[in-house]
Amino acid sequence: MQKNKKINKISIITLVNDEFNYNRLKNSFLLHNEIVYLDFIPIDADGNNLNAATALNNGLSKSDAEWAILVHQDVIIPGGWLNIVLDELYNIDKEIIILGLVGVRENGSFVGHIKDPHGHFYWGSLPSQVISVDEHLIIVRKSAGVIFDENNPGFHCYGTDICLEARKKGFRSIVIDAPVLHLSGGNIDSSFITAADWLLNKWGKELNYIIPTCADLIYRIKFTNIHKLAFYKIKRRITSMKLFSTCNCKNIN
Repeated sequence: MQKNKKINKISIITLVNDEFNYNRLKNSFLLHNEIVYLDFIPIDADGNNLNAATALNNGLSKSDAEWAILVHQDVIIPGGWLNIVLDELYNIDKEIIILGLVGVRENGSFVGHIKDPHGHFYWGSLPSQVISVDEHLIIVRKSAGVIFDENNPGFHCYGTDICLEARKKGFRSIVIDAPVLHLSGGNIDSSFITAADWLLNKWGKELNYIIPTCADLIYRIKFTNIHKLAFYKIKRRITSMKLFSTCNCKNIN
């Protein structure tokens, strides 16, 4: 394993439509500012009528750092978090270009560590290779040149898509044990169905039309969109109850 060079700068890219939430996120990051220079890049996706993929690619194009942290505005970074992340980045293999905090292995099992409105959850063992990462926080090795597919409609499934793009190019994605506080528990709505159908059309043949994502297991079903939405919501609730009731929880320091 080749050790990475010292990291002097990290870009923090966030889609922003709520200044209060964004300032709270930024302030939680600034507690770590003496460790490494943090380059904050807010992007107004709504005001510029951009989908998530295009907006995040715009943020990446503005960054000149080796690593970028793409993080939701409703996240709070706990004390000591950046030191944990930097230790991981210094020591990971050069083939690893995507890091998440929660993800799904190719067999559909969850890995990760998070605290959100559903509770405080840990799925080990970590670090672990994954096929998908949750979008609340994604760390990208920018120099690898893997970007988001701007054909992806809306604001769902881009964490899965970029992991699959990375894999197609011979890179790997992992989940590390570096939990944050996410103030939203996520939501499946009609736009998720649109993105899920797009993801299936793009990657379905390669993955036998079964794609595990952090939101839900996506696969080919012959329903109307209304029935698809109800189906995914019910299935996600059942799956979440099973996962959340059996996980081994740890404390966020």
